[in-house]
Amino acid sequence: MTAVAPDAVELRDWLFGRALPLWWRVGADRTRGGFHEAIDLDGKPVARPHRARTIARQAFSYCEAGRLGWNGPWREAAQHALDYFRKHFILNDDTVLSVVDLDGTCREPRFDLYDQAFALLAYASAHRAFGHTAGWDRRASALRNTLERHFADGFGGFLPGRDGRLPQSANPHMHLLEAALAWMELDSSPPWRTMAEGIVALCLEKMIEPRTGALREFFTADWMTAPGVGGATCDPGHHYEWAFLLDRWARLIDREKLKPAERLIAFADAHGLDSRRDVVVNAVLTDGALKDPTGRLWAQAERIRAYIAVGRGRDEVASAIRALWRFLATPTPGLWFDQLDENNNFVIEPARATQLYHIVGAVAELFPIAPKVTSADRRRRGLQRRRVLYLVTEDWYFISHRLPMARAAQQAGFEVHVATRVDRHGEAIEAEGFHLHPVSWRRGSLDPRDLFRVVREVRQLYRKLKPDLAHHVALPATVVGSLAATGMPIICLNAMTGLGTIFISTALKVRAARMVLRPALRTLLNRAGAAVLVQNLDDRGLIEKLGVDPARIALIPGSGVDTDVMVRAPEPEPTGPVTVAFVGRLVEAKGIRTLVKAHRRLHARGRDIRLLIAGLPDPANPSSIPSDEIGRWAQEPNLSYLGFVEDTAALWARAHIAVLPSRREGLPLSLLEAAACGRPIVATDVPGCRAIARPDLNALLVPVDDVQALADAIDRLALDPALRQRFGEASRQLAEGEFSARRIGQELIALYRHLLEPEAVIARAKPSV
Repeated sequence: MTAVAPDAVELRDWLFGRALPLWWRVGADRTRGGFHEAIDLDGKPVARPHRARTIARQAFSYCEAGRLGWNGPWREAAQHALDYFRKHFILNDDTVLSVVDLDGTCREPRFDLYDQAFALLAYASAHRAFGHTAGWDRRASALRNTLERHFADGFGGFLPGRDGRLPQSANPHMHLLEAALAWMELDSSPPWRTMAEGIVALCLEKMIEPRTGALREFFTADWMTAPGVGGATCDPGHHYEWAFLLDRWARLIDREKLKPAERLIAFADAHGLDSRRDVVVNAVLTDGALKDPTGRLWAQAERIRAYIAVGRGRDEVASAIRALWRFLATPTPGLWFDQLDENNNFVIEPARATQLYHIVGAVAELFPIAPKVTSADRRRRGLQRRRVLYLVTEDWYFISHRLPMARAAQQAGFEVHVATRVDRHGEAIEAEGFHLHPVSWRRGSLDPRDLFRVVREVRQLYRKLKPDLAHHVALPATVVGSLAATGMPIICLNAMTGLGTIFISTALKVRAARMVLRPALRTLLNRAGAAVLVQNLDDRGLIEKLGVDPARIALIPGSGVDTDVMVRAPEPEPTGPVTVAFVGRLVEAKGIRTLVKAHRRLHARGRDIRLLIAGLPDPANPSSIPSDEIGRWAQEPNLSYLGFVEDTAALWARAHIAVLPSRREGLPLSLLEAAACGRPIVATDVPGCRAIARPDLNALLVPVDDVQALADAIDRLALDPALRQRFGEASRQLAEGEFSARRIGQELIALYRHLLEPEAVIARAKPSV
């Protein structure tokens, strides 16, 4: 089976590096709780009522991922699902309802045995992950007791619903067996074994046709074959699934392999495998005739599990893995196609969340094989995960400005490391599944001793981690990281964001530092393995004037904005007086003093306009606004100082107008988020701002430090609701079309991969001139 190991590793790496991060980042419903039912193939979540089986399967999938060793935020994802399940699905009699609306209200109160089965499975995985104190074992026992008291049918099975509706179905019993087996591994008390034995006996005696070995799906109340086509229908995927579970049951009770399990697989192989497409079909009849030629993803995953369980040969297992891979080759890595039609074309529809459970199950069975792959195998097959390290001065800046980039790298299969000064956001970084490395920065210091100390610290880190690519965020990290990487085979992508104080300040100390920095930067940025990332055309021109080879410069407009999180409120504008909002650091370069003066001028005109200021001073920056001055602003009429605001989407929902009178920007995140929330913009006509604030499209632009022009622009928008509406709609379209995190992430990953190619231009140093 070692020959299958590279295939097993590849599937595991896809699951760990792409699918699990994507379904947590995009698939989790962060607004209402739980998980979305599906994600469009372009990566957007689909809002549908939440089903119990989906939430339970996602809880199981992330708990199982943690058991398998995924170092991503499996605990947070699993707890997110479990909390929602506990709040919305569990009834007073300990059974679970089927569906709730998006607001959490009951949509379908009916009892469905299938949902009870997946509740028990989720409880088992939660108990394994979080222990006895979480209480999931007590939940499971209570639900099992309710099933045994009120729904046992006298044949070893259970009633399908409260109303005694027919037909009886094999499928929910299969998943009840799966849950009972999971609990048998955790709890040696007799009730779980009793449940499992009853269902196994029912399967062997009633479900499987003795003559052919076919497993029927539908039955009468006394478990006789249902009349008509329904009673003759067989699902080959369920044959594989039952075979796996019967083998697992035999192993748990130290019994010899069951011959019916092999017969189930033999029937599925003989009648349910389409040799032309090499996929398991959806349904056949008991005589082997084809009923539904559609290929479903989950059946391919169950074929893998069954083959491994009964010891099929490597060629058969490899063939089953290849069949599953076909369904995973979607435009957005981490998603899947669910159906392959009879003409060998995939049905274009959103990827269903419920399929993750089947993929995780297949990987779990392949997992013992995966570690056997050698490093040589991984290199030959291109499976070695590339390691990218983000070097950034402050953890808050990484979270607020670079998180979408890092998520895109992780989703693309990179191993992500973050080196930064750790303050309040270390846990948030680690919760994303990133590797965190504290660095003792002293931002704002011009002391050479501080520079040498942090360069030495980062160089030691680079020697230890050996990253393939170091993404240096902003000027301080560019200088430190480039010096630290000297002589090492590390690609250095130097993100020159904003080119702020050091390039625009007229202070004597800063001007002196600039004279030394310019030639040093020219040398560092032209070295072999160095590239420069800028956010706007003006910054590109400035870097070229430094003497940097234009072939080394890439332009990507910021990190993007999550347009699924930052959305327009249902009502285009809030009620009440016109409100203007500023979000950013409280430093002079952001134009905040100009804004406060403009607000005073508007108040003097008798305008009832509110100003919200969100942000903190930056003591490491020489132009930071003193706290006492900020305190005086907070006393002014119609002005509210909010400090740091975590939920900026909620802030923009309160505001009518976004304003940023900055002196220079890379690409301001505050305006990107405001645009995504459908807000009109007033900004200065400077690099960075005008990339997102387009004059007379979605914004009014004013000169730098011009109090009168700023006040007039705000006044104009305040007095014209129709103009605000038009600008706001254009802002949202601009954010979606040009600045979405998804689009920016794709551009960044393409750049990473290009830079890591041996023939990339940056592999050579620029000749001295």
